[in-house]
Amino acid sequence: MKEAFQYNIIRFQPDTETGEFANIGVVVYAPVAHSLAFRLLTPGQHQRITGFFSPLDNSVFQSTLALAQTELQRVQKLLPKVTNPAGLYEELIRAREDIIRYAPTGVILGDAPQTSANELFNRYVERVQPLAA
Repeated sequence: MKEAFQYNIIRFQPDTETGEFANIGVVVYAPVAHSLAFRLLTPGQHQRITGFFSPLDNSVFQSTLALAQTELQRVQKLLPKVTNPAGLYEELIRAREDIIRYAPTGVILGDAPQTSANELFNRYVERVQPLAA
């Protein structure tokens, strides 16, 4: 049976003044199961990002990915243990002046959070167009 998951696209925005960003990942929150799934670009997938934000040093992007992954893994482990998992998720995605930003929350119906994260990643990060129905 399909379940409603919340999701946010993860954006890399190295210059807050210009407002330019690139989608680098997706996070999916399953409120019923109190679980979190995510998918990020790998450090080797930097060409589009460093090309767009030229002359951005690749190490800036790679260290940003590592920090994002560490934070997502930390929240993923904490989520089932806290008394207010929705509050923890909201804290993760809240707006802040940072190089990592989260797009407004969307909702998707899915069978498994990681499957939904992979589907959303393919669409919004790898820009794979869905097949026409």
